[in-house]
Amino acid sequence: MSLQIPVPEPGLSENGGRFADGCDPHLIAFDVDGIQEYLFQSVLLRVIAGASAVIANADEELARRARKRGGTVIVSTGGIGLLQFDQRESAQQFADSFSQWYRNETLSGSVAASAPIQVVNSRGFSTAASAAFESLEKQKRAGRREKPENSMPQGRVCESCGSEMSSVRMNFGTRQSPDLKWIGPVCLHKFHSRDRHGWQDWCRTFTPEDSSLHEFWNRDCSSPTTFPRDFNNLAGNGMLGLVVADADGTGRLLRRLAESNADHETWRAFSEGLRTLTRSSLAAAINHVIAGEIAGASQQSVFPVMPLFCGGDDFVIACRGDLALELAAELCISFSDSEKPWCPGHQLGLSAAVVVTHPGFPFRNAHRIASQLLRNAKRAAVRERWREAGCGAIDFALISESTADADTIVRDRTIVNSSRTQAIEFSGRPYRAARSGYRSIGGFLNVCRWLVNTPDSGLGNSRLHELREVCSRTRWETLVPALKADKGLGVEEFLQVLGEVTNDFQDWTRRTTRQPHAKASVRKILEMLGMSGNAEQVIAEDPENDAGGRSFRSLVGDLADGLALIPGLKAADRR
Repeated sequence: MSLQIPVPEPGLSENGGRFADGCDPHLIAFDVDGIQEYLFQSVLLRVIAGASAVIANADEELARRARKRGGTVIVSTGGIGLLQFDQRESAQQFADSFSQWYRNETLSGSVAASAPIQVVNSRGFSTAASAAFESLEKQKRAGRREKPENSMPQGRVCESCGSEMSSVRMNFGTRQSPDLKWIGPVCLHKFHSRDRHGWQDWCRTFTPEDSSLHEFWNRDCSSPTTFPRDFNNLAGNGMLGLVVADADGTGRLLRRLAESNADHETWRAFSEGLRTLTRSSLAAAINHVIAGEIAGASQQSVFPVMPLFCGGDDFVIACRGDLALELAAELCISFSDSEKPWCPGHQLGLSAAVVVTHPGFPFRNAHRIASQLLRNAKRAAVRERWREAGCGAIDFALISESTADADTIVRDRTIVNSSRTQAIEFSGRPYRAARSGYRSIGGFLNVCRWLVNTPDSGLGNSRLHELREVCSRTRWETLVPALKADKGLGVEEFLQVLGEVTNDFQDWTRRTTRQPHAKASVRKILEMLGMSGNAEQVIAEDPENDAGGRSFRSLVGDLADGLALIPGLKAADRR
């Protein structure tokens, strides 16, 4: 796929918009309040899917109402938009009309809109656009979000969201296995708004006719009965995966558009190009993971991926747990690999977070953890300078407990001394969103597959878990000598140092090196992740993080988790 999004350099002239004689063109910016809150207020999959359909319908309604008043949609990405109207009155009427429609449609949402900003001439379009977004921010800071008007006198709280009063009892199960729940009017409206085939239509558009995705659906697997009823149904007999992703650098590109005096056609081309990029990337990622499902799929197979939100540069996807990491990797890589001359000197990548847990884990908690891990990944993309090359980062967590939080997950990856001034990391996460190379997610997945397919590697899942437990029990003081002596050592010396630190390490090393291929396996892993070579080269790659000493040690916990996330494996195959 090649997207040509022309973005002029600052200071270059441009044709500008063409306005009819006697017109008084105005811009209006808007922002839908609390999309994430509206989408994920419920804990029921079908209600969340319905909320997503409401948001998708709002995009179509926005364009329809704008055209009705002679307007043009310039930018519309993820609930934020910019529209142009011939007259100030038309712009204000649209803002009032769309806000009222959205409030009625969602029963609880609201839209913030800027004051209409006049475009003085064609060369002043970007100036007016910047002023419109500034006006929008002032409106949002003023706290003018309208309160929901859906309070009801019933005494039962909605079992879907827990925040509104219930109005009706519905069966969320089947006739054979009913699951009756009291739900409120907002969740009821979401439930009835769900569209099973909305996202499939553009998935079909962006994938070839001979793709795995088309083959899967052509087996009549797209009938309503094959789409998941709830998170348990989606997970099957395994874990549930949640993928949250966000583009890196979209805000910088929008600022560049404003600074370059781009005309309205350039702004609109950017918006349409971004929409095409997000949808085609998601279609490619779904097609990639579905390819491995074809052989075992039947006409009644539950489709293992459910996009919950795809708007602007944001993604939220629920899927079967063993597909989550692969799906996130392919999504980020497809997004970054697309040919898009967005803007000279400004690359656009995608970062993601993956949470894999049991389907009974509180969904809102899982989404909250994923959102925090996404922020961690985006910070890493900036810190490691991956964003400059158009690459994002991917963080992930495998949660087996009944409760967890992101701070605890990150803290468990490190051993900290008593004064909490230094730490040794036992994780290489986040990984670079690339197919190969240094600390790449593609290399990490290849390592996991290689370990699974190499039973005599001496580094199976149970042994990696065992070493991680040893690491977590070891006190900081015993690791200081290892940290100092470890830097620059080769594989044999590294294993020897581990054996000299504590009895636990020594015992683990002794039992591991009895396996004939253990040392070669360590070397193979480092090579696949681009961490091999002499110490000076490794340290130069990552001078701030003691890469020479932590190369293999940092992968222990990651590989132990990663082996549980390879598609198509049975529990017995992950030993």
